[in-house]
Amino acid sequence: MEALNYINSNPAVQDVVLSGGDSYLLPPEYLRMIGNNVLAIPHVRRVRIASKGLCVSPSRILDPDDTWTDELIGLSNRGKMVGKEVYYHTHFNHPQEISWVTREASQKLFQNGVKVRNQTVLLRGVNDSVDTMSALIRNLIDNHIDPVPNLTL
Repeated sequence: MEALNYINSNPAVQDVVLSGGDSYLLPPEYLRMIGNNVLAIPHVRRVRIASKGLCVSPSRILDPDDTWTDELIGLSNRGKMVGKEVYYHTHFNHPQEISWVTREASQKLFQNGVKVRNQTVLLRGVNDSVDTMSALIRNLIDNHIDPVPNLTL
């Protein structure tokens, strides 16, 4: 809770990234607890839930017995209710990482109002061609995943 105390006592902090590994590994109740605490801080405007989960394990988002996605959807909805942005930030680096399961999982998030954004790492020999990056960006946009520059606000 030291991080929450720091964020709460520093009004300049308006954008919070839940990371430090992969938030997909957090138990759902921790995601809820941390997310609710961050949303309760008046000067925080944006919360980003960082995870490669949509890329590496999209079937988990579709699993009706896994409540992590329910918590993400709930956090997104609570953010809207208090006028704050909640984003699910993921990391696709190549169009071949997007499968039919990814498409179904991203559609579920879209239908439930979760804003999904992607930060791509430029990798020599992997995605450093115009054709590859164009295909990746097209696939992301077609699946309601907004490509964003890797910039700090």
